[in-house]
Amino acid sequence: AWLENVRPVGGANARAVPAPTTVQTLTGEVVVSAIGVNINNVDYNICFTVSGAGYQVLAASPYTSVKFANAGTFSASGVTAAQWKNERVLILDTAKGYFDWNTAVLTTISVPTIGTSIATFSGRVWIANGRTLQFTDVNSYNSFAGAGGSLTITDSILRSNIKQLLNANNFLYIYGSNCVYVIGDVRVSAGITVYTLTNLTASVGTAMPMSVIPYGREILFQTRYGMYSQKGAIPVKISDHIDGTVDLIDYTQPVSAGQVIIFKQLCAVFSFTYLDPVA
Repeated sequence: AWLENVRPVGGANARAVPAPTTVQTLTGEVVVSAIGVNINNVDYNICFTVSGAGYQVLAASPYTSVKFANAGTFSASGVTAAQWKNERVLILDTAKGYFDWNTAVLTTISVPTIGTSIATFSGRVWIANGRTLQFTDVNSYNSFAGAGGSLTITDSILRSNIKQLLNANNFLYIYGSNCVYVIGDVRVSAGITVYTLTNLTASVGTAMPMSVIPYGREILFQTRYGMYSQKGAIPVKISDHIDGTVDLIDYTQPVSAGQVIIFKQLCAVFSFTYLDPVA
């Protein structure tokens, strides 16, 4: 029920998890978000900081970093990004616009185009801002003309705004704080983009966008009442065994998730701050 810093590996076998290793220090900076990408077959972490700067950090030794945006280029928080093909990183700011970084040049695509979540799906870029989704033309990351357009979710099922977008299992998943939608069957008819928009659940969602991750055929995410697995249309709680820990999580601090390999076992990891009852 309580395995702290221990990873079960098979029956009757538990191993202590290794201590973290510092691989790169961005001197004088505080990283508020980091997105893993692969550009030209090289893995990077694209990091954004409180100062509004942007860094590209090699995801393998020697973990070298490149500062591609000076302080003030981006907002202090809420900056996110998505990979387009394996040729560039598309960066979305909540206030300063939409950018393109190709590991050599940072380009401003559109200052008016702002939002809180970005994803690439069905040969397009999808940007969420409030309750509205804006999408690019077919096979374009920088043109909203042609078959590009937008849609606004007016249903009362979405009680607040769109929190996160995720491309998985041939659908674009749309997460609100209390619900999940999917977009599918995207195609062009008579020069206009058509699609299906389906509500999967009207009671479970997440307000923690960085906790939404793919995991096999599932999507995992965290809520204030535990961790869930989205299996098809049904979100299933997977954290019953650690409800005592969930009760101690400090939700004023960032919550995120990711896939890692520990002792050659693929694991889903949730990162949060909790109020240790002992110390």
